[in-house]
Amino acid sequence: MARYAPEVFAPLKLRPWRVLAILLVGLLSTSNLRAEEKTPWFDQLARILSPQVAQLSRSEQDLKSRLASLPLYTPQEVLRAGYHSQFQPSPNDQEWIEVDLGAIRTFDSIVLAPVLLRLNDQQIPGYGFPKRFRVEVADQLDFQNPRILADFTAEDFPAPGYFPVQIATPGAIGRYVRITFTRLATLDGNHFVAIGELLVISGLRNIAFWRPVDAKSSIEADLRWSTEYLVDEFSVMPAPVGLQKSPSDGFQQKGPKATQLTITIDLGETYPIDEVRLYPAQPTDSPSSPGWGFPTSFQVLLSNSPEFEDAEAILDFSRFELRHWTDRPLIIPVASRRLFRQQLPQLHDMRGEIDLPIDPLPARYVRLIVDVPDERQSPSVAALAEMQVYAGDQNVALKKKVTITHSDTSATKSDTSEAVSSRWFPAAIVDDFTSRYDIIELANWLKQIDLRRQYEAQLSSVQERLAQSRSSFWVNAGVGGGGILILSLSFLLTAIIWQKGRIHRETTKLRERIASDLHDDIGSNLGTIALMSRNLATETGIPQESTYDLIEISKIATETSQAMRDMLWIIKPAPLTLEEFISQVRQSATRMLGNLDLRIETPKETPQVTVDIAWRRSLFLSIKEIFHNLSRHSQATAVSITIVLGRKSFLLEIVDNGVGFDSQKVLTGDGLPNIRKRIGELHGSIEFLTGTLHTTTLKVPLP
Repeated sequence: MARYAPEVFAPLKLRPWRVLAILLVGLLSTSNLRAEEKTPWFDQLARILSPQVAQLSRSEQDLKSRLASLPLYTPQEVLRAGYHSQFQPSPNDQEWIEVDLGAIRTFDSIVLAPVLLRLNDQQIPGYGFPKRFRVEVADQLDFQNPRILADFTAEDFPAPGYFPVQIATPGAIGRYVRITFTRLATLDGNHFVAIGELLVISGLRNIAFWRPVDAKSSIEADLRWSTEYLVDEFSVMPAPVGLQKSPSDGFQQKGPKATQLTITIDLGETYPIDEVRLYPAQPTDSPSSPGWGFPTSFQVLLSNSPEFEDAEAILDFSRFELRHWTDRPLIIPVASRRLFRQQLPQLHDMRGEIDLPIDPLPARYVRLIVDVPDERQSPSVAALAEMQVYAGDQNVALKKKVTITHSDTSATKSDTSEAVSSRWFPAAIVDDFTSRYDIIELANWLKQIDLRRQYEAQLSSVQERLAQSRSSFWVNAGVGGGGILILSLSFLLTAIIWQKGRIHRETTKLRERIASDLHDDIGSNLGTIALMSRNLATETGIPQESTYDLIEISKIATETSQAMRDMLWIIKPAPLTLEEFISQVRQSATRMLGNLDLRIETPKETPQVTVDIAWRRSLFLSIKEIFHNLSRHSQATAVSITIVLGRKSFLLEIVDNGVGFDSQKVLTGDGLPNIRKRIGELHGSIEFLTGTLHTTTLKVPLP
């Protein structure tokens, strides 16, 4: 029997049979590699034979498990970016920002949200965040006898990236909070500082929302930079929600009844009210649309009388259009009620002009009156996911009675009345859930997000060390029995696979960036055109003919914006499920045929099937063309849409009471030949049957 020289295996202290196992597993793994897979045999064997790899692998799994239990953190790009100082000649020039809390108050922490900015097609997290700074508090406006709460002036502060910087200040007390920046950020030779949001956490709430702010210097650029944007609720941070799925979507009202919709909450007794929070809805059966259904013009009233005889408005936007197109809540502090009665609310340089007392208002009833619903949707809709009312740190509206009324009827809906649907009903706006997840108190959410930041940093470090340890292991393992050759071939194959994956990732990123740019730039411009033309059409002195043209321009801009949004959804690189595809079809039907008596039936259970871009493009465009013809040419008043899923097929049946069609036009008219062509590409079929009712049946194989 052949004998092995022990010195060959000395570096690894391995027995010969283990080296043979390494080589055998290496051969098996390299022969079974696929582009979308890692090398599980390599990893498994490395964990078995290397204590260091095993320990790091356990750490990696432990951190992933911890992260899975924490709320998700999806950074937001917002139009109102925050505060931006003037550019300075030196990074050592000082800048400062300051917020007036209205009275001497105690607080537990200060939070600085960074700015997420897109420049030259590149996303820059932590744009302009200062290198060094200190946090102080004082009781007087002249800042005599300040008390230092935190000092980061000795060395550069780590770049925050997407996450907020949280500074604990237990037992802090004072009225004026100031952050002094002693070393500014530098970008392209410019020295400045930028902060997205300044929060002062007392108990569970942020007591700095919409308080007066000041700064040594600032750039005031409309809808981008202002000192007032330091406390305007808009920042990189998403809504404070958890992981528990919501049992409801909220409450919605569509069509004419959405105007002058009134939502009243009876708190059961009088409470000292500090703030009201309104969470936008996000229907679970449709793609993401920030601020879906959030009213454009509305009022929020407090009263001790059910008839609201002594009502006081804490917000009156009945003559002001608010575009709250975000998933974050609109927070209305009672202390800012005088500000929110202005037509154009601004906090910049308002100290001394508008008094903002911090005392709460006693009230039992809270009412929201919708003057103008969300007109981006067709038909227009007014919707909320949640309505919270805070007295101190307690949401006193939780599970309380909700009454819905309309200006055109005396009928009401309470929390026990007939629901709009199984997921839309009045009581859903006081259940402590958004349309997607449970709501977490801001202070508690911030603590969990800080844990996520720490765990993600640790995970990144562990994964880097793990990759190095695996590499070292296989380099050492290659010393025996020709392992170097096998590993070289494996690494070469891995490099080829990695290169293909890199090209795919870069292509995907490019597609996402183009889609984002189209959505942000063209979508914003179309929205502005629609709004401006609609506003011009309502002005006096405009000729009747011009008014019709302006209304048509607004309609075309809105339809074009929605068509672009549909196309971006079609080319979305991420895989989509069949359930998501059906939801998109349902939303398009509601939008395009919402003015008809529409009934939609979809499967209660949908198989876990992933649909690729080609399949969903051909089928979705065909269905949209059918909806378009039905809306424009059929003269129908009622439509029934049914989707049926077979074991290997997708069937869509549309029945309407319109005027029908000429079979020759079906074959030769504009649009319909394209439908047949697209369905043929999917090896499907489409039939048009005319009778008392008219039926269109479309059937294609599932991907």
